[in-house]
Amino acid sequence: MRTRTSDRLVAAAEQLEGHRLIVGQRGTGIRAYVDDLKAQGIDVRIAVETEHRMAFLPLVLRGVGLAVVTESWADLSERARALVLDLEPACVQHNVLVSRKAQLTPAARAFLEIARPTGT
Repeated sequence: MRTRTSDRLVAAAEQLEGHRLIVGQRGTGIRAYVDDLKAQGIDVRIAVETEHRMAFLPLVLRGVGLAVVTESWADLSERARALVLDLEPACVQHNVLVSRKAQLTPAARAFLEIARPTGT
């Protein structure tokens, strides 16, 4: 581990090798991240698979395993006295907007008009 310019320690994704992880169900962004680690040959063990993200922190605090979570969980995790480390390389979760194509409400139509990139 090494220290960034912030107060938080940094762990390389490879350092998860051999650790037990608490993960979400297939189809979630965090699960895709963990599956990608495995595809890269990083030997991580799935200790618990749960659809309930609220279960991650209590399971970590009870020693069941480690959890890779989004940055939005950092503050709560630190307040719960868990050790929170930044992962490198940092990943960016790509989100998409899904909308029906026909019969949009006026509000949805207005939103999509401002959400479209210029020139399309």
